Amino acid sequence: MAAGAIVIGSRTPPVEELIDTGQNGLLVGFFSQTKLVEAIAHLCDSCLGMDAIRHASRQTIRKRFSIRDECLSQQLDILGVSTNSVRTEAVTAPVTSALP
Repeated sequence: MAAGAIVIGSRTPPVEELIDTGQNGLLVGFFSQTKLVEAIAHLCDSCLGMDAIRHASRQTIRKRFSIRDECLSQQLDILGVSTNSVRTEAVTAPVTSALP
C-alpha cells in the first residue's frame, strides 16, 4: 500500500481495519478462492482506472503510519524515552517520493 500498490486482502477484522474495499484496496472472503480470482481479474481488466484507489492506498499508509505523527511517539512511549530527549530533525524532514 505504501508503494501505491492495490492490495487484495481477506475480509477479516484486522484487514478490514485498514482496507475499505473499493476505496483503498479490495477485500474478498477469507475462504473464497473464486472471489479472489474474480478480484484479480477485475483488477487486471481495469488497472488503468484504479489510480484513485492507488492514491488512497498510499495516503492511508502515510496517514496511519507516519513516523513523525504516529509511530515515533508510540515507540518512544514503549521504550520509556522522553520525547524531549530525542532529536527529531531527521524524522520530521519531509519525505520525497517519486510516487504521486
